[in-house]
Amino acid sequence: PWHQGFADEAAGCAVMGFYSVFSMVAGMGTTVIMSAVTARSLAGKEQLSFRFAVGLLLATFALAFVYAMLPILGLGKYKHLQVLCYYDWYNPGHATLILLWTIPVLSLGLWFLGQAAMQKKVFWLHFLGFLAGWCLWPPASIIGLAGAGMPEGMMIAGGILGHGQALINPLLYGLVWSRAMADSHDGQSAPSKAEAYSLEAKAEEATAAAGDAAGEKANEAAMGA
Repeated sequence: PWHQGFADEAAGCAVMGFYSVFSMVAGMGTTVIMSAVTARSLAGKEQLSFRFAVGLLLATFALAFVYAMLPILGLGKYKHLQVLCYYDWYNPGHATLILLWTIPVLSLGLWFLGQAAMQKKVFWLHFLGFLAGWCLWPPASIIGLAGAGMPEGMMIAGGILGHGQALINPLLYGLVWSRAMADSHDGQSAPSKAEAYSLEAKAEEATAAAGDAAGEKANEAAMGA
């Protein structure tokens, strides 16, 4: 009963379906938050407040939990298809819920990551990784709503790409992202120092000019006396 393919009602299928759907919603949502932070930082825009960012994270995980619980609470059931226990793609409610989440969130994340990549090319890796991870779910939902046959291997590919996010994101955001942002901040610090030196030089010139003017006035006053 703990094998996901034993039966749709078995515990194994429910467990796999729960963590798979939860990770889809939570993973996509948190990636969008990171992509927004990245794009705004590289563009020099005001950053998200700490309270707002935490609120978005909590709301994302809460929504992920609701999505994952729906089949357990009676809205359809987790279904084994090919090798994956997931939402039932042929259940209109399940397919619609996936579309309502994946299309806007995928589009928003790609928009922010595209903006970041225009500033630093290394973020095209993040763009492609996010796109590859979730690009199969919208067409799978449409196939399910249309009642057509699911292409052989589509669930295997989608499962590998989706769960693969847990493997590549620590590298993309733990190593590549942190180094790219550190380089960006270093690059921004040099002009600011140059500007500071320039302002200091201008201040010294202004002080010297004011001193010279005051000296000339004093000399004129002395000669007049």
